[in-house]
Amino acid sequence: MDEDIWLQFKDLKINEKQIPILLDRFNLLPNFIRSIIENKSIEGISPTDQEQLDFQLNFLSNTGINNKESLETWLSNNGLDEKRLSILLYDQLKIEKFKEEKFAAKIEPSFLNQKSYLDKVIYSLIRVRSEIEANELFLKLEEEEASFANLASKYSQGVEKDFNGVIGPMEIGKLNPDLSERLRISNEGQLWPPFKTNDWWIILRHEKSIPAKLDNNMRNTILAKLYEQWMQSELIPILKKIRDKNNKLEKDHNEVKSINKKEMVVKNEKQKSFNPISIINRFKNDK
Repeated sequence: MDEDIWLQFKDLKINEKQIPILLDRFNLLPNFIRSIIENKSIEGISPTDQEQLDFQLNFLSNTGINNKESLETWLSNNGLDEKRLSILLYDQLKIEKFKEEKFAAKIEPSFLNQKSYLDKVIYSLIRVRSEIEANELFLKLEEEEASFANLASKYSQGVEKDFNGVIGPMEIGKLNPDLSERLRISNEGQLWPPFKTNDWWIILRHEKSIPAKLDNNMRNTILAKLYEQWMQSELIPILKKIRDKNNKLEKDHNEVKSINKKEMVVKNEKQKSFNPISIINRFKNDK
């Protein structure tokens, strides 16, 4: 029945029962569920008028909107109107307040627990394929026959070659374990003899340590991470349940091949064109 149609584009007609399946089909379901979780979680939060004004001014500043004309242009480019944008900003402010209320007390303990991974380091590196070459270069460094920068720019075979061998600052927790373990226990200026990792022979020198600090940027990073961990713990079970239901509906009603059997009959050649190759086949030889 036409009255059951929720959306129509040309000869394509979609009813309400098909919406969850199509949200999943086009990978819109995770963000949809996320928004539902957020909307429910912020029900009891009421920002003050001043908080709203400050949040709106921050948004305008970050987007470069400085007059009514530029606002109208931004709204048009983003498919929004003033009312919808005001609601979105209001909801986002409530989400930010929810984050603070739920996770603020966990930020410092989380920082202290992760600090050894959040500390940053600047280091110099030379990587080559040959152990013999690595030992020869290391000997030149030890005997001060050449500078690290000169040897790295001439012989190193990675991106560091273009930066005189210098890399960083980098969070130690994000480095290759063979590098991070050495950099954690070494002093600034310490040179490590060649060692092998990931089929490369590495010469490593610790240049500078930069201890992590719980400043505003770090606080916001940890707060966002705590929030995201919580969100995933809420979202994943719901997503799995809906997808299990969608899979059953697709199997029972053949939804993949026919979006609407009564209103739209897909031609045989179009049916055959929907035959995506499974990406898991790229790893079929993995054990």
